[in-house]
Amino acid sequence: MPTSNPLIGLRDIIVPSHPETALPAIGWWILYGAIIAVIIISMMAFYLYRKKRRLQRIALKQLNDMEQQQASAQAVNTLLKQVAQAYLGRDQVASLTAQEWFVFLNQQTTDQLFSKSLTESLCLALYQGEFPATAEQIQATRRWIKKALPPRRRRSQ
Repeated sequence: MPTSNPLIGLRDIIVPSHPETALPAIGWWILYGAIIAVIIISMMAFYLYRKKRRLQRIALKQLNDMEQQQASAQAVNTLLKQVAQAYLGRDQVASLTAQEWFVFLNQQTTDQLFSKSLTESLCLALYQGEFPATAEQIQATRRWIKKALPPRRRRSQ
C-alpha cells in the first residue's frame, strides 16, 4: 500500500493584501470636531465661572475666619465694602455711609437681608469701636455675599 501524502495537492498560502489606509468619512470628522468644540467651550465656561466667583470664595473664607476670631462689626463692614467695591465699582459704593449703605446692599438682592433692626445695630456698632459682630450680622453678610455677588446683568427698563 503505497501511502500518498495528502498535503501534496495543497497550494501555497496566499498572504492577504495590506488594508487600505483610507480616511474616515466626512461625517466622522464633523462629529469629532463637534465633540472637541463642546469640550473646549465647556472648559472655557467653567474657567470663566470660577474666575467670576473667585472673589466671592475669598470673601466667604475671610468671613469664616472673622467669625472664628470673633471680629468686630467694623471689620465685617469693611470686608463687605471691599467686596462690593470690587464687584460694583468704587464710584457706586465709596460714598455710601450708615443707612444709605445698608439700603444700597438691600437693593442689590431681591430679599431684604438687612432688616431695620439689624441695620440700626450695625450702624451703632460701626461707631462704637471694637464692638464684636453678632452671629446675625455675620449671617446677613454671608447671605448677601452669596446672593448679590457676582452681580447679575440687569435689563434696561
